[in-house]
Amino acid sequence: MIKWCGVAYLLWLGARTVLAAVRGQGAAQDRKTADEGDDEEARGGLSSWRLGWQEFLVAVTNPKALILFTVFLPQFLPPGAKDAAVPLLVLGAAYIGIEFCCAFGYAALGSRPRSMGITRRSRRWLDGLTGVVMLGLAGRLATENH
Repeated sequence: MIKWCGVAYLLWLGARTVLAAVRGQGAAQDRKTADEGDDEEARGGLSSWRLGWQEFLVAVTNPKALILFTVFLPQFLPPGAKDAAVPLLVLGAAYIGIEFCCAFGYAALGSRPRSMGITRRSRRWLDGLTGVVMLGLAGRLATENH
């Protein structure tokens, strides 16, 4: 069941990414350009919050997180622990902190193409390629015999 949830999730993400690239919206879905009078810093702040919220939603709906909290983290509790809530909350908070650092790193790397002068068309191609890779991974996962 978990495998098929993962396949569905990858299909959804891949299809959504490809469609956004085809429509010209890109990963950050920038609809306005600096030529239209937008303040680059204000737009960057808004998109950063929006991207952060999207990352949070992706992380929360990821089947990997459910597996982590139900199967992996309890292994780190001492045998016969009477109160498991506090240690699980601490481990969960550590996981969320690490997830935040990774998301921040991805966002920092993701902003580099714009500052390097990569065109919007190139970003669309990169987004489309990323979506196709996700669809391919979904197909690979669906055909595995595990």
